[in-house]
Amino acid sequence: MDKIITAADKPFGIRGELIPAEAFRDIKEDITYKDNIIVSVHDKVLEVGYDKEIDKERAQNIVQDFVTSWSFRNGAKIEVNLNMSWKPDINGNRAIGIEMHESVKACARIMTTATKKGMSYVVKQHSDSYSFINDISLVKKAENDHVLSLILRYFYEEVLDAEKPKVGIYRIVEELDKKMGGREKLASLVGEDKKYINDIMESVQEHRHSRAWLDYRKVRVILSDQEGINRARKLIQAYAKCIREVEI
Repeated sequence: MDKIITAADKPFGIRGELIPAEAFRDIKEDITYKDNIIVSVHDKVLEVGYDKEIDKERAQNIVQDFVTSWSFRNGAKIEVNLNMSWKPDINGNRAIGIEMHESVKACARIMTTATKKGMSYVVKQHSDSYSFINDISLVKKAENDHVLSLILRYFYEEVLDAEKPKVGIYRIVEELDKKMGGREKLASLVGEDKKYINDIMESVQEHRHSRAWLDYRKVRVILSDQEGINRARKLIQAYAKCIREVEI
């Protein structure tokens, strides 16, 4: 049986502890990208290994996309404490350095018994809702589509666990509006009409208008924060679905 190549086998790499570590104690998987970039999750640690030093920035972006995709899918924020990197020294030995920083809140975990194998990844143990394998498609699309990557980060940074998520919801819809060429086209992604988007934007901008103005406009449907979040999530999912996945 051929040995599975992991991120740690690569000459260059970055790694960090998943927090809370116990939540990822039994996740063991290796995901291979084009250009021989490998993402590995073993022993509560996430690593990205690569062959060329110039791929370091891409590796960091891949980690960020996995963090935002996982958080979007599970509805709770995680972070990875990226505090170590490695590269060859002049003698060909591995030089280890201390680097960056990034943390995690856990949500309800859904276990399954499926074991997956494929051309782009191998799962050594069982897969569940905490498995990063579930995020491969979205991460690949986000790396190839700037708007998707951006709105996932808005959702991660400004919507999840935010006391006032309206700013993040507004930015997500605004970006999608520009990308799709108008609210009517955006609404059509989820089988709705323009009012579906208008209601979101009126609700998240409520603080910008006087009550008299709102009464004048007869805005009777002010969405709750949770409904705004639900609609933003639905729009992100629909937009991601229409993006063609490419091998990267």
